[in-house]
Amino acid sequence: MTKTNQITEEKLKVNLNDASLVPLIFVGVADEMPKGSFPLTPIDIFQLSLFKQHLIYPANIQGTVGIFLVHANLFNLIDKETIAIIFRSANGKEIWTISLSGNLESLEAGSAVHLTGSPPSEKEAVASTTIMNGKQHISTLMHKSGKWALISIPLPGNVVVPEPSVYTIELHWSGQKVTLGEMQYVYRPTLPFTPEEINAIHTNPNAVKALRMILGCRNCPSKLHVYTALERDDDSEREGFIWQAKLGDWFKCECGTTNLPLQYMRESLHALLGRESKFYSGPLNLNRIGLYAHNGIIKIVEEFNRILDKHKDEATFQKFIEEHPVMLSRFHAIKLFKKPNILGKLKADFAVLDADKNLVLIELEKPGIKLFTKKEGQPSSDLIHAYEQVRAWLREYAKHPHAVLEGLGLSGDEVMAVKGAVIAGRNKGQNREHMQRHRADPFYAGIAFLTLDDLSASVRQISLHLA
Repeated sequence: MTKTNQITEEKLKVNLNDASLVPLIFVGVADEMPKGSFPLTPIDIFQLSLFKQHLIYPANIQGTVGIFLVHANLFNLIDKETIAIIFRSANGKEIWTISLSGNLESLEAGSAVHLTGSPPSEKEAVASTTIMNGKQHISTLMHKSGKWALISIPLPGNVVVPEPSVYTIELHWSGQKVTLGEMQYVYRPTLPFTPEEINAIHTNPNAVKALRMILGCRNCPSKLHVYTALERDDDSEREGFIWQAKLGDWFKCECGTTNLPLQYMRESLHALLGRESKFYSGPLNLNRIGLYAHNGIIKIVEEFNRILDKHKDEATFQKFIEEHPVMLSRFHAIKLFKKPNILGKLKADFAVLDADKNLVLIELEKPGIKLFTKKEGQPSSDLIHAYEQVRAWLREYAKHPHAVLEGLGLSGDEVMAVKGAVIAGRNKGQNREHMQRHRADPFYAGIAFLTLDDLSASVRQISLHLA
């Protein structure tokens, strides 16, 4: 053990054993813990840290909790007075206060916690402690030998962290003030989306493609309406919402109590796009989330099926999929390339970088292509030609991996494997046994096969979750 570690441990022992100095120790901030009947179920603490990163600021902290060690002496104190935990910004401004008291009537409206319970007596091994925040009860146990317990206190959901900075946590009790620690909220700007990232967002019917937010003051009617989207929206602007890039530097309310920086929203509000809508319930005050509607997806699929019955050329389907990237939703794209160039020699119809870091090079063939020979059910010459196209791309990548990725604007860290896919023909009119055998035993390893009907059916199936 190093000398530094010895000093740290000795200081910790002094602090833990001398509760007259500090009856409360700040451990960090964690994500909201699942509710359970402790000690019958364990306590799970998620993402406990003294550093938290948010995509944008002002940042709402609803759903996070402060983790503290509380000494038995605290329960003697709170029966006599209200104890305050204050989060303060680097410039000394009070951001929010959490009041602790054993007397429910003494608590003011706002963020307050009523503590009940008592430290264990000498005859008891442990004593239970209940923390009540509104209707929420959080139980813990306190052992008589140590007289310390771990508690979690929900951070207020009606305030925001205004900007990335170091925030100080103070404890005020018995006329004393002590700094419990620091919490650092950090930020990294989000770059504008590339065309390939925008294409990929359009492939996911569950992804947020437009989003409105409202910032307001709790003490006056002042409001700021702002929106972000993959492209500017005339309807939002007619309704008074400001495009993120047009935001000013500050939101200042009429009464002067709310003064929030806007540069982080101006830079990075679009970072909230492309994520699935289920992640936006609660922590953000969202006025509207733009998604594909179920009926909209069905209309796209029905139109695709209509042209599938009428048109036989490949170009019609290439154009349709380029205009409706959601047709490639089954590939789970984070980047979608249209007609990507491979070293200036070859062109794929599409390329997808998926969430598992697979780069999939896609060959699209016309619906009328003959897939199998009649007697043996072997791949036809046309289907083999489609496979050979993909194999040529994969060979080119095998010879010049860095050059191929560089030509697509990708780095080696983004790609773990390169694969292929052939989308060709139709299910209708095919020998079922031949089709099943071909699917079960792929003609070439690393190259997937599906028909245009499969593509349509997969989008329809995904759309059912939007119904």
